[in-house]
Amino acid sequence: MKIAEILKRMFLERHCLICQEALPYDGSPPFCPDCVEYYQELMEIKCRNCGRKQSMCICLPSKINKISHSVASWSVFYDTDVSIQLSSLFSRLKHKYNREIIDFCTDKMVSSFRAICRARNINYKKFVVTYVTRRRDSVLKYGFDQSEKLAKSFAKKLGLQVIKVFENRGNEEQKSLNKKQRAENAAKSYVYIDGSLGEHKNVVLIDDIMTSGATLYACAFQLYKNGALNVIPVTFAKDNYKSKGVKGNVKRNSKYNFTGAVKGFVRNGSQR
Repeated sequence: MKIAEILKRMFLERHCLICQEALPYDGSPPFCPDCVEYYQELMEIKCRNCGRKQSMCICLPSKINKISHSVASWSVFYDTDVSIQLSSLFSRLKHKYNREIIDFCTDKMVSSFRAICRARNINYKKFVVTYVTRRRDSVLKYGFDQSEKLAKSFAKKLGLQVIKVFENRGNEEQKSLNKKQRAENAAKSYVYIDGSLGEHKNVVLIDDIMTSGATLYACAFQLYKNGALNVIPVTFAKDNYKSKGVKGNVKRNSKYNFTGAVKGFVRNGSQR
């Protein structure tokens, strides 16, 4: 074991990636038992559109389907109204670089991607990997581009090449915009770097989360426009957009939040 790792274990606590409860350095997953149970339940949620589990769902917004000649893949569904704990994971993914989070996300992305490729008889070895670039001000603020980190980890696990195809010249965050504004902002923000795709015709397009699909559409459109024949969008999460207000989701999340609140009270109380 390296000295840096020994010192890290001596002086720094390891925490659950979702609820931040302290964890042992024993090779266990980066989640506490409650969050493991929660994530396993998430994996059982089915797409409200096609009825498949997320690992086999390839549903894309109609706008992307109009230009897409291929399929899509993601690892988990979330609901923007009730998935408070996944929002916590996404926040850490975007705002503070953590190798465990990147590795966890890309492990799930690779697993789903391979399953889709097997089912659709796609030879992914013929693909290159690119990613939706982060705004420059965000890279300066947080010190990294989470989609680039995901893309490089994803590609390494599959033995694929990573190329940078886009520059992001936008100055507005997508999350602050409505659906129409997202589409307009994405269309003007992502600029194709001339010649970057080269002779590559098959592209895996990496992003962290798909909500409206505006960003993926804007980038996929540019890829097809510049010679790509197949584009497979791959994200860690996809908004299960027809599941708003589903009682099962609310019940599951209420159970998790109550458990987390109790754990937090015990943890904080024990420090007094």
